[in-house]
Amino acid sequence: RADLLIGHHPHVLRGCERYGRGWIVYSLGNFLGDMIWSDRMRDSAIAECRLTPDGVADFRLLPVRISDDYRPMAL
Repeated sequence: RADLLIGHHPHVLRGCERYGRGWIVYSLGNFLGDMIWSDRMRDSAIAECRLTPDGVADFRLLPVRISDDYRPMAL
């Protein structure tokens, strides 16, 4: 059983949902990279949570934007 699943391949930020005692994050988007020609590819997030024996606690997403010089910048 998995309490935290994090997807990554679509290169764009996707939604997330609580599932049972854990979370599914469909995609965090790009975090580093040069794919800045599309605004959707500049949006990203950092998943922050605490894993406990009872599942995922204190889950939140911190929004990030990829800058013109390809660096992730917290919003």
